Amino acid sequence: MSVPSVDEARARMLAWIEALPVETVPLAEALGRTLAEDIHALRDQPPYAGSAMDGWAMRSAAFSMS
Repeated sequence: MSVPSVDEARARMLAWIEALPVETVPLAEALGRTLAEDIHALRDQPPYAGSAMDGWAMRSAAFSMS
């Protein structure tokens, strides 16, 4: 008996696997489950382009102790 290639072994394993049925459950009960399809947000959060602070910089010369 010869050792199958990786592709052949993978194909054999996948032939035995069946997809589970899709269930709709409340979000609170979804922990530990796998999504059946991608989800997308209905809107951005926050719903505007902005932030409290993008960042800031200072010159070290401004704090020179000389």
